[in-house]
Amino acid sequence: MMFKFIHAADIHLDSPLHRLDFYEGAPVEELRQATRKAFENLIALALREKVAFVVIAGDLYDGDCVHIFRSDQTLSRRLKLWIVWTTHRRSATGPRG
Repeated sequence: MMFKFIHAADIHLDSPLHRLDFYEGAPVEELRQATRKAFENLIALALREKVAFVVIAGDLYDGDCVHIFRSDQTLSRRLKLWIVWTTHRRSATGPRG
């Protein structure tokens, strides 16, 4: 049985992208929205291609941000989404995740 799926990682939704303000003329707001737009494009692709499921392996959100992933009910009926909640960031006490 053949099927299609999408694997993604390190999306870092809502990353604050510190220090962008240091770059004169940088499109700061557009850059800060880029990860969310990329995620929206990933979901649109998955729906368009009718994939069996999407795997997001780690770092869906940026750093220590604590978010609960809320997919809307319509999306959750149309797409299976598997999220591995890990991070590869290191702390003073060693690796986490």
